[in-house]
Formats: sequence, structure tokens, C-alpha cells
Amino acid sequence: MLKFDDRTLLNVSFMSMETRIIPLLQDTLSLRRPFKKFIMKAVILCALACIAVVAAKSRSKRAAFELPDGAELLVGSVRTSFACPAGAEGYYADTENNCQIFHVCHTVLEEDGSSETQQFSFLCGNQTMFNQLSFTCSMPEDAVPCPEAPNFFYLNDNLRLGDPKVAFLDDQDIQRAAPLIQSYGARFQAGGAGAPAPPRRG
Repeated sequence: MLKFDDRTLLNVSFMSMETRIIPLLQDTLSLRRPFKKFIMKAVILCALACIAVVAAKSRSKRAAFELPDGAELLVGSVRTSFACPAGAEGYYADTENNCQIFHVCHTVLEEDGSSETQQFSFLCGNQTMFNQLSFTCSMPEDAVPCPEAPNFFYLNDNLRLGDPKVAFLDDQDIQRAAPLIQSYGARFQAGGAGAPAPPRRG
């Protein structure tokens, strides 16, 4: 008859547990490895997809008031309240930013028939401002004063016509602006004429 002492019994029980548990652990770990790899791949793909969507959005449409770095050095604190009027086309001085920023408004027809007005913002160079009369950045003494710029927004109507025969500016527009522009003011007043009435468009 075989005799087992406690030590032998303990060794046998550990060996039998070992032979049962180790394969079970190996099976569990072998199942977890592919699952972990799958999760990691899914997380990486989701992150790449999010980055691609953000990059595509920023490329597809330039945001209003997306100005170059350092714009605050020229303009100061940028006020972002300007919004293109619905259906607007053309160039608009931003009077809240001392006309140092101007906006290009463009209406796009969508496939479903609706329209969307896009707004693109630009910064005039150092010591210049947007001249609503010529749609250019000019020295302040050569430009319509900023508070008067909205009185010349109507000039965008000439751009909307798209007719090359329609003059961008006519003599009446220039005469209306001349007393306001410092560099032209002296010449205009030397002629003795007063400021003309706003032009009539038909």
C-alpha cells in the first residue's frame, strides 16, 4: 500500500492545478491579444478619420475673421460682429475694425436650390485701410473715411450686374467721394462745388 504524506499530496494537487490553470490562462490571453489589436486599430482609424474631416472642412471653406497671425498687432482687439447681408455680393469695409479689415461676400447656390452667403475676411497692410470707393487698401488720406464707408456699399451693385459695359465708378460717384477724401478735398473745394447728392441708379 502506498503512503502519501501531506507534502506529496500538496505537490500532486499543485501539479494538477497547474496543468489545468496554465492552459486556461494561455487560452484567455490568446483571445485577448487579437481583441486588443482590434481595439487599437479601431481607435487609430477613428482618430485619423476625425483629423481628415477637420482638415477637409478647413480647406473647403475659409472662415470669416480667419486672419493672419499678428493681426491684433495692427488692428488691436478684432471685433467679429460683421456679417455679410443675406444675398450680398462684393467687398465691404468693416467699420468696427477701423476699416483695416474688409470682407468679401459671395453667395453660392446649393444643389438643393438654397443659397448660402460665404464671408471671407482680409487684413489691409500696415498703416492702410480699406477704401470703399476703389475696393482697395489705401493710405487713410487717399480713402473714403471709415465712418462714411457704408454710404458707398451701393458700389457693389455695379459688380453684381456683371456687365462689362457698366462702369465700376462714374463721375457722380467720384464727385460724391471727393470732399470726403483728404487728398482730393483741396482740389475739389478749389473748384467751388459743394458735395453732390447721392447718385441715382436705375
